[in-house]
Amino acid sequence: MGSVTQIRVLGGTIGLAICSALLNNHITRETSKFLTAEQVTRLLESFQSVAHLPTETQVRIRSVYAVGYNEQMRAMLYFCLASLVALVLVVERKPRRMETTEDGEIARPT
Repeated sequence: MGSVTQIRVLGGTIGLAICSALLNNHITRETSKFLTAEQVTRLLESFQSVAHLPTETQVRIRSVYAVGYNEQMRAMLYFCLASLVALVLVVERKPRRMETTEDGEIARPT
């Protein structure tokens, strides 16, 4: 059970890393079109830096974040679909059964 839990945590960590990279790359790419390099750096460090920008720019940044969030969800959807396909491939039509011999030892599955 411990190894299953560890794999789940590892999978979550990998998913978080992928989503963070997608969002950061998207924000950098899109905000570089209308912000200076220094403003983009401050934005990546903290979203609170948006409060010091004009209202029109704030709206554009929020729009960039919304599109980036959608991109993250789309990527996770693809991973979920791949997991579903892998799960279907693992299912056995006739499940294996463990049998014991007369002396109580476990025999090979049939």
